[in-house]
Amino acid sequence: MRTITEVPDEETRHRARLHEMRAESRQGAVWLHPRAFEPEFSTSRGRDSVRRISTDHMELERFRVPGRRVVATATASEVVPGVWTTGEIPRITDYEDVGGAFFLDGATRYPDPLVDDQAVFFDTEDGLVVVLGCAHAGVVNTLLHVSRTCRSRRVHAVLGGMHLGNASEMRVRRTIDALREMRVALVVPLHCSGFVARCAFSTAFGAGCEYAACGSGWRFASVPGIRANRPVRSTAP
Repeated sequence: MRTITEVPDEETRHRARLHEMRAESRQGAVWLHPRAFEPEFSTSRGRDSVRRISTDHMELERFRVPGRRVVATATASEVVPGVWTTGEIPRITDYEDVGGAFFLDGATRYPDPLVDDQAVFFDTEDGLVVVLGCAHAGVVNTLLHVSRTCRSRRVHAVLGGMHLGNASEMRVRRTIDALREMRVALVVPLHCSGFVARCAFSTAFGAGCEYAACGSGWRFASVPGIRANRPVRSTAP
């Protein structure tokens, strides 16, 4: 059995299980951004409390084992037929940011733009479905990038973490306005989306906003394939 792992970013809460999955499937392919190996720090608990949120496993690239395919690319790529990673997501909107205090050094001199943030997407009869990691690039930026990559195909559903826990009321409102303008039919804000933002999405989208827990699932009718602007089938370096 072939296992594909897509690494959205070095978010702390995802790492433990990710390392376990790699150990269980040593032949599983790993797709990530070229800068996913950089040291990362956070002061989300206060400026005087600097946490290292990257790991030796990533920084020393210990996931590189004989027989495993590792693909480091910043370009949208088809990882299995019909399923794509976004690659690096352009930051276009003026109201979205990385959603926290992240740095490339323990002295907190160099902010981390988290360019390694990615999402996964695939096409369905109703439109594109986008699965977010933590959306440090911004939910709206991510959806605009996916739609543009697929020749302005409409986004039908967005599911995952939106990193709006510390977002201003203005940012949440403008995010909702943008999703409405895009005619997104299903919004599923998870984990780092934040309670206030989830409530706002629920009010705005009604039955079109759902919540999920471990084991939740949805079924989408697939289509033959995505017509991307720049289709890429990356090979291992």
